[in-house]
Amino acid sequence: MRGPQQEEYTIMFADVVDSTGLYERLGDIEAQYRISQCLGVVQDMVERARGRVIKTAGDDILCMFDRAEQAIIAAASVHESMADEEIFDDNEIRMHIGVHSGLGLITEGDVFGDMVNVAARVCSAAKAEQILTTRETIERLPKNFEIPQRYLDKVTVKGRIEPIEMHEILWKGSGDLTGVMTGLEITKIGAKILKLRNCGLEFDLLPDMTSFIIGRDLECNLTINGTMVSRQHAIIEFRRDKFVLLDQSTNGTYIRPQQGKAYYVRREETPLLGEGEISLGKLVDDRPALNIFYKFL
Repeated sequence: MRGPQQEEYTIMFADVVDSTGLYERLGDIEAQYRISQCLGVVQDMVERARGRVIKTAGDDILCMFDRAEQAIIAAASVHESMADEEIFDDNEIRMHIGVHSGLGLITEGDVFGDMVNVAARVCSAAKAEQILTTRETIERLPKNFEIPQRYLDKVTVKGRIEPIEMHEILWKGSGDLTGVMTGLEITKIGAKILKLRNCGLEFDLLPDMTSFIIGRDLECNLTINGTMVSRQHAIIEFRRDKFVLLDQSTNGTYIRPQQGKAYYVRREETPLLGEGEISLGKLVDDRPALNIFYKFL
């Protein structure tokens, strides 16, 4: 198993505007409730756009995406959703969002590197209900991903020699962007494939597939022979924008992400994100015939 490596991601940093003033105006209980609801909206939109929440700290939230357009869709969806929610009608609570793309280091479920600092700096420069991003993100957007944006300025970031070029995403009042943010378009833009590999066999699992069964039985989609393997050991399905492994075995299943520690599931389900190995019944290193390698693209 290789150690942590830098890979290209897009980071979205979202923060509640003037949270200190919010506590003063609304009181601790109401302010905390509003902030919690706000961060819940962010998490929902991030998951819809196939991103993942890395961590929250008080009134801000750090999220990561494999592709730049996913982050832009999530950011715009956050502002649109808050504009539609009755709880936010009084404009007491609003967010500002920064997005940046680059190389990051993922270790123990957290992300580190210059890209995080830049995303935080871009977020701090954004006004309420504004989305700011960088040239690096704009350059990574697909050619067919039409989105209103404008160049703003160059700003300096502590620890960086070169300034960063900032752009504003013009999400408000844009019919084109609203169309992009429908659930159908999010699915199209973030269309994913789960690749499985075992002993020279390769499978590409698509969102519209039926259940993919793994086990000892010859009728399974993928047959694995092992004393700890059940006849129909596990099922992989596509649900709620992700591939999920459901263990239904006697001895359970081990999931070993490429970056992170192995974990065990038995008679429960787990999403298959990133890439790694699936071991049926027991965790093994020296018998590739018992290991299934997966990669979520």
